[in-house]
Amino acid sequence: MKQRLLCIVALCLLISCGKYNDKPPGPNDPDPAPSAHPRIKSINGNTYAYDSLGRLIRSYYSNSLTARTEYSYTRDSVIGRDFDLQDHPISSATIFYLRNDGLAAHEKYIIDASTAPIVLSFKFNGDRQLIEQTAGEEGKAPTNHTIYYYSKGDLDSSKTFSLNNNTLLQSEHYEYYTDRPNLLSNESNGVAFIGAGSANLLKKEVQVNAGATSIIEYTYEFDAQKRPVKRHMIVDGAPWADLTYTWF
Repeated sequence: MKQRLLCIVALCLLISCGKYNDKPPGPNDPDPAPSAHPRIKSINGNTYAYDSLGRLIRSYYSNSLTARTEYSYTRDSVIGRDFDLQDHPISSATIFYLRNDGLAAHEKYIIDASTAPIVLSFKFNGDRQLIEQTAGEEGKAPTNHTIYYYSKGDLDSSKTFSLNNNTLLQSEHYEYYTDRPNLLSNESNGVAFIGAGSANLLKKEVQVNAGATSIIEYTYEFDAQKRPVKRHMIVDGAPWADLTYTWF
């Protein structure tokens, strides 16, 4: 069970920096600097603010005990500190330790004082895409190892193994809309330090976990600038939650 939990937590930490929220940014929050790559303003209720370099500095949430996360940057780290609904700092936090090229070498996720932090280590290819990840509790040997495979700029598949017995815990295979560039990347959310995304927009995932297979299909709606403004998800043939995007 702990192996699966670590796998799920690691995936969630990399895929999303936010929880759901409907509180807008404050009037003094800066817009991102002009860039060839757009910045996401909101995802459903999540709202985001960026600094003059286009880096994520604030995420607002709702439907959560955490109201927002504030991100601060140094030459070799990114620290995300959480605040509750009364604007008090809380114990959960995320720390990314950066390499000289600005990519994250390690990540520490602090849940609370009673739980050991989860530590992730990363390796990237020459295109700044994540190719390996290990995960485990701080002070102990890592327990999970994920390998990511790429083809023509897109993440083709991934496999997660238990390092305790080399058992395959989960595998995933991905398909893409090859005529649609991927604007829903880490860079669009101001977190390029966790790696470059796939070149094209995600179309389909096939997940195999403990022998059970799940098929997730994605369709999108676009605005006049060809940016995704809504994502529809079908899980094993049944409609799932939609995501709505707005842009700066």
